[in-house]
Amino acid sequence: FLTILLEDGDLELADGLAAESPVRVFNSFRANVSLATIRMNHDHAREALPLLKRASELDPKNVTPHTMSAEAYRKLRNWALALKSADAAIAIEPKEAEAHYQRACALAQLRRPAEAVAALKYAFDLDDEVYLAEEVEQEPDLKPLAPVRAFKKVLADIKRAQEGEVPPQKPEPDKQER
Repeated sequence: FLTILLEDGDLELADGLAAESPVRVFNSFRANVSLATIRMNHDHAREALPLLKRASELDPKNVTPHTMSAEAYRKLRNWALALKSADAAIAIEPKEAEAHYQRACALAQLRRPAEAVAALKYAFDLDDEVYLAEEVEQEPDLKPLAPVRAFKKVLADIKRAQEGEVPPQKPEPDKQER
């Protein structure tokens, strides 16, 4: 029932519906993820974390709560837990591009540029249609990578791919290092 609210993201309405059916929400993976999404969209990342934890308990093999937790921890500027959440998602699904992107952002903020660029490149290699060069360039958590030559090369590769100049390379799973 909460998934309908994702588009509009009315926090008060979502909280009201959740309060009317707390057991139903508590036992629903989708409801927990939906409520967490709404809270994160309203800058309530801290309040989203318990919902994401519950969602991961309800569906331990689903990467969504882990990638969303990584994003929530990034919003809270807790880089170590953002990295831990991204790595948990990668452990479940090694080819989850969003998890590698979240990992790149956390690593950049932890001042681990070589690993951050490798994670970003791998995310792009996995899904070259998700990332726009301008958005990557503007991402605040990736700003520490701006002077790094390898980061500039990844940005150039993303731009070329956007323009249709370079066909994407699909990575081999055993070549990604953590």
